[in-house]
Amino acid sequence: MGFTKQAQGAALCHYLMYGDNGANRIKFAGVIRKFLDLNPAADDLPKALSKSCEEIEKAVASHMKERVE
Repeated sequence: MGFTKQAQGAALCHYLMYGDNGANRIKFAGVIRKFLDLNPAADDLPKALSKSCEEIEKAVASHMKERVE
């Protein structure tokens, strides 16, 4: 995993924990719980957030842009 992928992962986690005033934190914890229970699915995160992958990407980009400015 290169630096870019690590940075993207960190940005995603930051958004899920703190973006939208922490609104996604509990949902993210549920996705992590499924992962730790060895029962993950590729679409767990989009389902938990009720957003498409594209919507999540845009939200993360917007969240990080706000942090940088």
